[in-house]
Amino acid sequence: MKLFNNKFIIILRHAERADMVENAIIENIKCGIYDTELTDRGKSQAYEAGIKIKEFFYDKKIDLKLLERDKKIKFLCSPFARTLITSFQMLKGLNLTTPITIEEGLCEHLSKKWYPCPPENFLAWIQHEESKEKIYLNSEIEDHSIIHDSKTPLLSYPETHEECAIRLKSVYENITNFYLEECDNEVLFLITHYLPIELFVKLYALEESKIDLTCEYCMTLAFSYEKELENKIKFIDKIYPKF
Repeated sequence: MKLFNNKFIIILRHAERADMVENAIIENIKCGIYDTELTDRGKSQAYEAGIKIKEFFYDKKIDLKLLERDKKIKFLCSPFARTLITSFQMLKGLNLTTPITIEEGLCEHLSKKWYPCPPENFLAWIQHEESKEKIYLNSEIEDHSIIHDSKTPLLSYPETHEECAIRLKSVYENITNFYLEECDNEVLFLITHYLPIELFVKLYALEESKIDLTCEYCMTLAFSYEKELENKIKFIDKIYPKF
């Protein structure tokens, strides 16, 4: 039974990363300098974002617990440590236990400017269980259920800005078609990075004046999805932080 007319897409940027704060000590980064974890402030941001998202759906009279039970809700996350930890803290704020599905295509822009080697060389998630980075990451997500069933693989490293934009446009089309139409989920969460959100806004927010494109840490945007419409995805509101 359909609960409401529109389906929803909630897209958010990861919270504050440990290497981008004043006086950051690189030697203390626990997930490696190319796959950094969150600060304590970042964890609080992600938790608070979860609370604000819950309030958003409460205002819409939508019970996310019911969607979780009926498996009508999906959390897709970039494979980076900062997005995985953001996802876990956000789920705590939402008071949900839904598994996190890693979607490789939602990853950061794989530019040589930022990453001198392919992601399989530094991502904590895909390292051996006994690596100190993987052990730390697992402790941060407290063995939350993670599904590595990506429908959109990483492109070849490195990629230009244009190649990244092409990748992301294809990723958004593929995952919305698959998860919202073929799988008939009602709510789709996308936890990703600055550039993927910037592109999503440019693709689907027709009234961009309503959105602050500075894209703060943990910025969370709500969109509706109606498959019957030519322009299926429509901007609704900025959930966190508020304007």
